[in-house]
Amino acid sequence: MMDRRKVYRLLSTITMLFVILYSVFFVAIKSEHECTGEQCQTCYQIELCVKSLKTMPLVIVIVAGVVVKHILSKDEYPCLYSIEGCTLTSLKIKLLS
Repeated sequence: MMDRRKVYRLLSTITMLFVILYSVFFVAIKSEHECTGEQCQTCYQIELCVKSLKTMPLVIVIVAGVVVKHILSKDEYPCLYSIEGCTLTSLKIKLLS
């Protein structure tokens, strides 16, 4: 069975791809619509899609930062990423009492 984190990652990836593709296709299809004036809903939706596409690089930078932090923090807890797992001996813990 898939781990919950893997399911969440998969769902968030699918959602991000859907948002990107929907925004790109919506802007491409509706770019030459008949504008009704100042309160045009299609223009408003196009503006929202363009804003979401402009914020994607920021999201990518944040995700890349989290991934780099995760990779660099593996040295702090090496037993969490080993096949054998953690033991008191590998953590160098003395049981004195």
